[in-house]
Amino acid sequence: MACTMHSSGGMQTTHERMSAVDAAWLRMDQPTNAMVITSLLEFDDAPSFADVEELVTTRMLSWKRFRQRVAEPHVLPPRWVDDGGFDLRLHLHRTALPAPGGERELAELMSELGSTPLDHGRPLWQIHVIERRRGAAILVRMHHCVGDGVALIGLLLGVSDREHDMPTQDVGLSPTRPSGALGFARDAARQTATLARLLTLPRDPRTVLRGDLGARKLFASSRPIPLAELKAIAATHDAHINDVLVAAVTGALRRHLERNGGLPRREIRAMVPVYLRGRARHGDLGNHFGLVFLDLPIGVAGAGERLAVGHARMNLIKRSPDAIVALEVLGALGLASPLVEDFALDLFTDKASVMFTNVAGPPDVVHLAGKPVKSMSVWAPVSGHLGLGVSALSYAGALRIGIKADARRCPDPAALLADLEAELDALRAPRGSVG
Repeated sequence: MACTMHSSGGMQTTHERMSAVDAAWLRMDQPTNAMVITSLLEFDDAPSFADVEELVTTRMLSWKRFRQRVAEPHVLPPRWVDDGGFDLRLHLHRTALPAPGGERELAELMSELGSTPLDHGRPLWQIHVIERRRGAAILVRMHHCVGDGVALIGLLLGVSDREHDMPTQDVGLSPTRPSGALGFARDAARQTATLARLLTLPRDPRTVLRGDLGARKLFASSRPIPLAELKAIAATHDAHINDVLVAAVTGALRRHLERNGGLPRREIRAMVPVYLRGRARHGDLGNHFGLVFLDLPIGVAGAGERLAVGHARMNLIKRSPDAIVALEVLGALGLASPLVEDFALDLFTDKASVMFTNVAGPPDVVHLAGKPVKSMSVWAPVSGHLGLGVSALSYAGALRIGIKADARRCPDPAALLADLEAELDALRAPRGSVG
């Protein structure tokens, strides 16, 4: 990623080539799916707007990326350049929720903001300080080309009152690569075979989850779920927390489909990011993950059986080169023509019905401007033809699940969350009684 500087009018300007993977995410923006990661921080005792402004100015803007815009986005590769007209007032906003200032009004505001793309002529981020009848919230919107979900958590920690170590990733992949020339040849052959398999996967079956998308997006978030409860469920089933979440999502989608047109004859797939940040330097922004396909066993009737099947499939994914191959494909698409990238995006997103991601957040309470953050939620973007994303984020001993849905495909994300809660209740039952 070469970086050059030149002087203009006595001022130095930095030019930096965007990585190929980040360029791929930049160009995935569509009118019906903006590639924006959204995070919500909620407070009982709100920091003042002036304090938030100081934190952004003194800490967040120390990352040059948040003072840079994309130049010549259609040139390969695009470049990051300093925004000579940078104005914080265009990025940091203050909003008061209309009365009564509750969860419904917050969800409506998030839908309004989340359905609006970021201005590509400016640095690709926004922060909204939201005043409520009780407490406050801070909404952070960041384009995916700036960084992935782990990068966003690193940013939030970087502006907090006490910088924490980055949490470890529960779903990370550290594949073992064979050494030597023979090992390299075997590895290359295996990855070539993997790419061929991914390209020839059939389209996902047509259900209410798939179809034409609109610009309006809906947001919903679960209550905080204690991690201790999820760990207990996982231990009961000899599985991991991520397996429990996948099983709950699978069961919730099964219920949703049964109410809306019935189950398809084949299973549906989720696209799941597997983080490969071992390849990144500490503190890097950018994107360091590959997307893999996970077959969701919606045809299995029992919650416990669905968990067992999902657990086995996740283990296979962790041992496969799928994530590495997907990351390399993204890098190639970032250097390809827009026509080629659009074709590939359509090809791959036709093979799935939902995006599911799980990010480990800070294990302890974080403070901003001396005020404790009560809870954190995150909503990852969905790309191509996908109209539903499910994102989990752990924070301070609890986990919240966020749903971002296209209004045409899933007009009631709160009902889907209720289904997910019911699935967790089913998995909490004694193992012998889970049906």
